[in-house]
Amino acid sequence: MEDRAVYERGGFRLVRQSRGEGPAAPVVYQVFGASGEPLDRKFATTEEKGRKILDKLADEAEEGEIEPDRPDPNQSLSRALSWNINVQREQRSVFELHRRWKRGELILRPEFQRDSVWKTENKARLVESVLLRLPIPAVYVARERVASGERDIVIDGQQRLGALFEFLENGYSLRGFLELLPTEEFGQKFQALDLSHQRRIEDYSLPVMTLEEGTDPAVKFRLFERLNRGGVSLNAQEIRNGLYRGPGLELVHRLGAEGGVFRVAGGVRRAWGRMLADQLVLRVLAFMLSSTNPYAGDMEVFLNQALERMNRMSQEELARIERRFYTTMEAVVRVFGPDAFRRATPSGERTRFLNSALMDTLCHGFSSREEPTDFWAVPARRAALVRSLDRLWSEPEFQETLTLGTSDVRRVQHRLRRWAREVELAAQL
Repeated sequence: MEDRAVYERGGFRLVRQSRGEGPAAPVVYQVFGASGEPLDRKFATTEEKGRKILDKLADEAEEGEIEPDRPDPNQSLSRALSWNINVQREQRSVFELHRRWKRGELILRPEFQRDSVWKTENKARLVESVLLRLPIPAVYVARERVASGERDIVIDGQQRLGALFEFLENGYSLRGFLELLPTEEFGQKFQALDLSHQRRIEDYSLPVMTLEEGTDPAVKFRLFERLNRGGVSLNAQEIRNGLYRGPGLELVHRLGAEGGVFRVAGGVRRAWGRMLADQLVLRVLAFMLSSTNPYAGDMEVFLNQALERMNRMSQEELARIERRFYTTMEAVVRVFGPDAFRRATPSGERTRFLNSALMDTLCHGFSSREEPTDFWAVPARRAALVRSLDRLWSEPEFQETLTLGTSDVRRVQHRLRRWAREVELAAQL
């Protein structure tokens, strides 16, 4: 059997390889890196073990793509939130939740989760817990109003509900996975179970916590951050992806997609998992819109407000923003090349990380101009900007704005104004 990839994530590939000829030849699962070369000692004898090795490598790569921000104990505090919270607790049967999901009234968003998906073993053990009437953690949803009425977006509990719904639709059997119940009686698909066992599953009641539509969006975001601490938690952009659905979010997805100009500017071989590209695209867009929504000191609130605003925009407005984004990215890449978003040390050596504060600064400076293409089309301007940035690397205060308490209002304003001044001088050439 020829070698073939069975799993990919974050630039890594898991390839099934035969070590010999014929159907009885031993098989290994080898991990290949972004360069296309096999990684030394990164292989396994089963696909499941190979996936675990690859996931660990991808996790480490994704966590190491953005230059870490050193906390500043003197950083100014963000604004107080308006604590308008409306949370409803109720019990819902598996049958009712499944029916609402099929009607489109309950939305599961598997892309919130990391790239991992529950194995059949995990799903079957959950069903066994339901049959045994063991307690299951609460499901958390955010309610939103749509033209047809109301619908709930599942933020926490998607894997559990998805496993139950899949079983109700005969997606897998419990045979071979039960630990406490007898296989002869329960090791079946749903439709093959005794009717009393089917009802036992359908009637099982889950606690559902619903954040009603009137809850302050900023509070809603903070609450879901809190809910997802512990275990494999969602990051800020993954939470945002569930709470701020709309045309603005779709634009962010499109601009951060694989093969797009943003990933070219940031580095095509980077590990772009867990919505990293979406998060950085949103930062760029938020600062592009900051003339009418100034940054006030809380980066998460700032990004949430920008996304809320874009979700209310017309298609024409979003199209203008999209064009402006593309011309800005093109200008950055044309002027500074593939290392544009990597900070240089005072000695001129580039770090391997993407620096989100540097990205905000360069893009904001270009996007504030009527025609960003003028900066790369005129050689004298392009050369002047390169020299200006080289000088800034040696300024301790500017360097500090990119590495220490980078979300502090004073530092954000300093780096934006400092770079805007250099852009203005170059524009006069």
